[in-house]
Amino acid sequence: MSNRIPEEVLQDIRESTNIVDVVGQYVQLKKSGKNYFGLCPFHEEKSPSFSVVEDKQIFHCFGCGKGGNVFRFIEEIEGYSFPQAVEKVAEMSHLTVEYQFDRQEDREVSPERRLNQRLVAIHQRAADVYHHLLMNTQMGEAALDYLESRGMTHDQLTHFQVGLAPNQREFLEKILVQEGFNSEELKASGLFSETDDGRLLDRFFGRIMFPIHNDHDQVIAFSGRLFEEQGESDRKSPKYLNSPETSLFNKRNVLYNHREAKKIARKTGEIILFEGFMDVIAAWGADVQNGVASMGTSLTNEQIQMLKKSCSKLLICYDGDSAGLNASMRALEVLETQRHFDVNVMKLPNEWDPDEFIKREGAERFQNFIKNQRQTPFSFKTGYYETQYNLQTEQGKLDFIQKVLQELSKVSSVVERDLYIQQIAKDYELTEDAIRSDLSQYISSNRATAKAKERRENRTRDVIIENQVVSTPQNKVSLLEKTQQMLLYRMMTEEDILRRFQMREDFSFLDVQYQEIFNHLIDFKSSYSGADIGGFLDYVKEDYLKKLIVTIMYLEMSEESNEQEIVDYERVFKRYRLLREITELEKELVEVKKNGDIDKQLTISLSLIDKKRQLDVI
Repeated sequence: MSNRIPEEVLQDIRESTNIVDVVGQYVQLKKSGKNYFGLCPFHEEKSPSFSVVEDKQIFHCFGCGKGGNVFRFIEEIEGYSFPQAVEKVAEMSHLTVEYQFDRQEDREVSPERRLNQRLVAIHQRAADVYHHLLMNTQMGEAALDYLESRGMTHDQLTHFQVGLAPNQREFLEKILVQEGFNSEELKASGLFSETDDGRLLDRFFGRIMFPIHNDHDQVIAFSGRLFEEQGESDRKSPKYLNSPETSLFNKRNVLYNHREAKKIARKTGEIILFEGFMDVIAAWGADVQNGVASMGTSLTNEQIQMLKKSCSKLLICYDGDSAGLNASMRALEVLETQRHFDVNVMKLPNEWDPDEFIKREGAERFQNFIKNQRQTPFSFKTGYYETQYNLQTEQGKLDFIQKVLQELSKVSSVVERDLYIQQIAKDYELTEDAIRSDLSQYISSNRATAKAKERRENRTRDVIIENQVVSTPQNKVSLLEKTQQMLLYRMMTEEDILRRFQMREDFSFLDVQYQEIFNHLIDFKSSYSGADIGGFLDYVKEDYLKKLIVTIMYLEMSEESNEQEIVDYERVFKRYRLLREITELEKELVEVKKNGDIDKQLTISLSLIDKKRQLDVI
């Protein structure tokens, strides 16, 4: 491959990079023994089956099977080509590389990907235009005055690239057409509406524009907000207008400001959930910069999976009014099944939203409130249910207590539960014995289910940690297969073992996939003498072989081989080769008997006897 990145460049980057540091920017990793574990970023799971081996600089998911070195991880997680992944790793490791990356090397671009690249360019250009209009033109003065009256600073507007879509229906369309974008691309962007006669009109006009980024820091959509009443038509328009779903944008898969919040969460472990992006921006201005917001929807499973990769703690900080409290309850219901998160909730005073709290009380008070006034899910739910039942009536109070006990049964900590029992008894004039008696019924009803689930998850975890190999009960590895893997491991890590078998004309692996790896390894070592095994993963192009190589590299082997070990491998090879030959001869004998060829029967029978004698002495 003429444009292949030189192996010395690849090796320099690999040797200067710790895969744990790179993967740790996408996955919450915890060390267990020598290795690191976390929830797989490539498929949905509840028990960690994603592993990183630091001393071998590889990763593997025991659930979905993905694995490889640091470049492969970035290829998979970012959807990058190999050259893009190499450049990204170098950038993440702050390396100065003496190589000019050829961004055209990835020449075989699919039509879908090419279109998406154009759509990203359209959105970025639109964001630049909108931001310039707001910050630097007379056209943007009214909107800028409005935003400043809402307490937004120049830093906030610049950081979030807030802009203005002017009250003209063909403003953006004309600019983009002049810059070479065609009508099909404009239609696919979602930024335009098509009239009956085929004209394209700007979807957003007369609105303050908030760009929406993906985790690659690319603008993929917008949310536009009305900022003043300009007539009856505006009063009928929605306050907020979001981009429609496109090939770039699905609101279920997006969290506003997630790309920034997860950087903070790498240090603190926590992300704050806000209702709207105005709250996120206001909190950012108050130096609370780990906030995200969903795109006008309840928290989705897709968004939860994003958060799992970014943090272990969540703080729900929705509006303090009735709608906000209901939204907090819905979020808790979704999150209580996710054991991954330590969840707390804020109840803002006076029915304020975070933006209003900050404007009225200031940044420092907001920071202190966030830090010191958070509630556990149970405490928040108790306060919420107090507003849902008439505690002045006997039945209302009984219904309320039963609801509270039902929630209390979900609290796993005995100490925490005991504190709540004391508090409930005090607040509602009940005896602790009565509370414990009723509570035990709820606990008994769900304890068996919870324990069974925990046993299943712990069993899976234990198997992963103890075995450290990519074999499952459904896919047992035979002695022959394991032997071929172990011999290849030695060949990959000890060049003298590779040379020893390379020189033997009579040697071959019994299974074709291992022979292919052997052949690739010989070619790789002859081309890149001294290169590490991480380079071999980059050299091999077949995905199924890459996965098998990762499986082999995950084997728990002693640091160095010994002669007896290699002799044992050869004995297994010889035994299984004889067994296969015997099987073939037996099949052939059956066919010959059908034909009645006595002489050939005798020849095959003698050969079988000889093979079986050889087998007996191995």
